[in-house]
Amino acid sequence: MKYPLLIMLCMTLFSCREETINLPDLPAVPEKKIKQIDFSALGNNISTFFFHDRTGRVVQLRSPSPILDIQYNGDTVLFQYPAVSNAVVQTNREVKFLVNSSNKPVLRLQKKYNLSGPGGPGALHTQTLYTYDTTRYFYDVTGKLIRSVYRSRDSFVIVIPGGVETETNIVTREDEYWYTGTNINSRNGSGKQTKRVINAAGTNTTDIIFTEIREFEYGTNNPNVFNFANALVFNETSTVFSPNKYDIDHLATQLPVKVINHWVSHLANGQPYYSNSQTDQFDYIYDADGYLKTINKVTPFVTSNYRFVHE
Repeated sequence: MKYPLLIMLCMTLFSCREETINLPDLPAVPEKKIKQIDFSALGNNISTFFFHDRTGRVVQLRSPSPILDIQYNGDTVLFQYPAVSNAVVQTNREVKFLVNSSNKPVLRLQKKYNLSGPGGPGALHTQTLYTYDTTRYFYDVTGKLIRSVYRSRDSFVIVIPGGVETETNIVTREDEYWYTGTNINSRNGSGKQTKRVINAAGTNTTDIIFTEIREFEYGTNNPNVFNFANALVFNETSTVFSPNKYDIDHLATQLPVKVINHWVSHLANGQPYYSNSQTDQFDYIYDADGYLKTINKVTPFVTSNYRFVHE
């Protein structure tokens, strides 16, 4: 009797062991890379092509000639725009990011130089522009962006037939981000612009106090599927959402179907300076794999279309 019992015991042990074996996870479906975005609006059609390195990072944008080169060095990402130099205009611009371990920006630095002369955009004068700005980003413990602080200084030197005019704009701005779950529901910004003009008539300084509020509304059938590995590139280059101050973020579960924008500003003495509101609406079409294929954007002034080509 001992042997049949031993055999039954072994069979029982092996049977239990088989039931508790954990099968390895199936490999994740690789994230699709966006290789082309076709934009159309008001009869204009623009195609932007994205080129990647071996790790899948975007390293260049072309349309069709190069419009941006991107370099990665540790926690620094450099956006280098091609310099332009001819008899009409000279430009030089670069943007540098410091990113965290999640590849989200914690610091953005921009410097830009632009010179336009007679025969160019400033046909009656020579205009020189220097731009320097800094943005710092702050996150909560879950990685959600909760605050940003922006500082900029623009200096214009304009040579006109009557002499030289210098204009300086200093802007300070802070934004707070509010969420419903992981979806941002509003971005509230406030700040001050100081405009100083110096010319033959003397010096004139104007202080403008402003607020900008953007509210986001969501449906239930617009899953947030995007090329998150390159979200920094798409946000910086204002692809689709960034003009509405909505950053592509993998934490969000849905994409917004409506963005309501409010702008209000006044002078330092309380006199109204500017106010406006605008509502933008978005419609999404997905491909067979669930990735974005088309975005239709409707504003009070124009309807635009974005078509995505993946690889």
